[in-house]
Amino acid sequence: MQPQDPSEQTQLQAELLKDPGALCKCLFRLEGEPVDLAPFQEEVISAMIWKTYPRLMLWSTSQIGKSEAISMGLILVAMLYPNERIVNVSATNRQAGIIFQYVQNHLFDHPLITSSLTTYSNEPRDKVLSKLNREEISFTQNTTLKILSAESGIPAGQGLLGHQATTLVLDESTLLNNELYRTKILRMLGAKRKKNVRKIQIEIGTATHHNHFTEAWYSGDFHNIQVDWKRAVKEGRLDINIVNRAKKLLTSQEFDTWYNCILPDKQTNRRIPDSWIKAAVEKEELKEGIRILGIDPAGMGTDIAVLTPIFRHGNMISMIGNEVEKIETSTSGELAERIRAKDIRDNYKSINIDANGIGEGTMDRLTEASKENERIREKVFSIKSQRSASKPAPTLRDQIPTSRFFNLKAEIYTNLVKLLEDGNISISNDPNLIRQLRSMELKFSAGGLMMGSCHGNSSPNELDSLAYACYQPVTVRPEFFILTA
Repeated sequence: MQPQDPSEQTQLQAELLKDPGALCKCLFRLEGEPVDLAPFQEEVISAMIWKTYPRLMLWSTSQIGKSEAISMGLILVAMLYPNERIVNVSATNRQAGIIFQYVQNHLFDHPLITSSLTTYSNEPRDKVLSKLNREEISFTQNTTLKILSAESGIPAGQGLLGHQATTLVLDESTLLNNELYRTKILRMLGAKRKKNVRKIQIEIGTATHHNHFTEAWYSGDFHNIQVDWKRAVKEGRLDINIVNRAKKLLTSQEFDTWYNCILPDKQTNRRIPDSWIKAAVEKEELKEGIRILGIDPAGMGTDIAVLTPIFRHGNMISMIGNEVEKIETSTSGELAERIRAKDIRDNYKSINIDANGIGEGTMDRLTEASKENERIREKVFSIKSQRSASKPAPTLRDQIPTSRFFNLKAEIYTNLVKLLEDGNISISNDPNLIRQLRSMELKFSAGGLMMGSCHGNSSPNELDSLAYACYQPVTVRPEFFILTA
């Protein structure tokens, strides 16, 4: 990607922009102190205000200050260029609100910035803010800055129509669907402007799957800037302790995506390597530990119910293969009775049951108030696998709307994959279980959420029963979203 000819820059702009880092340090504040840009932030802001390239992409890990850099770059473009139409499009209302808040906060960092607003006055800050349009900020020299959301309008995206842009920024571009990108967003740059008004398209995100973002990245039409965790740590923008913790808690696929900035396996569906399965089969079994039972109930006449017990000791899990039960064609009452009998014999700490279909009836039988349920009611944990994942994910809050997972089934499958990857589980050499593990897939949805599925001609009863047994609800610590394993 070749840079644009900068010869048309004014002398004033040229003088101001010789050192973007120093300029930002003079104009902007963070927590009351002059801003100190990381090298990648300076590179992005410099490209924005010089309009060095007509198309620019930033592919980076999260929580490193990219939104902060973009907000400062937007303000500088608004101050320096007359007749600018600056448009920032975020994938969600939430993200648009974050960018607007960053911009709004910086408008009062320096009198030169505040005085460039058309609403400028000597009134208190709150009164000046009250005059700002939530969606559009007007600057002197006939320049406007709009912060839009792809969720606006009915249907979603209709609110993007009718806007022109000379500087177009797509925040979390990977979350914008292809149709919206091609039919409603790119047209913003289409209007012909006066001579010497140059345009720039900037896209920012973390690629989780193939779409317009990855097509653009590999097209050669954009100037690409990539900031993985190593660069972010080196430039002082990311805590190495958080990275190390992420490496322990995330699957390698997730870590490659969110921290290494790699499109894992070109985002073909991710299968569990045979080496992980083989290691789990050959791993020495635990002889004792907390007993937990996972249950995948049967559908009448079409399926089998599988009851899989495990030992859990700390982070280690062992499938108790010689105690696995497979029951053909049972009613909810019969299955409940079998579970009670196993619990009387083995005294489980937790009984995790898929409460969909016939499982719901079994759950009702096990939890209803009765003498026969006195010892078991408090042990039973209901799993509705198609419901939302159990907790939001603050770790990756800049990247993921509500959770790391598309649904609870994806969370449960990912937990099992992480145990296999880390070598923290031993399993029995059950041909059906091995086949189902080999056919299990993890991939990212278009919204950047992990999805899990198992392909085959029959229901993955053995796999699901084991996955339910290994599952524990997640816990949240201030710095991380943790899958307890």
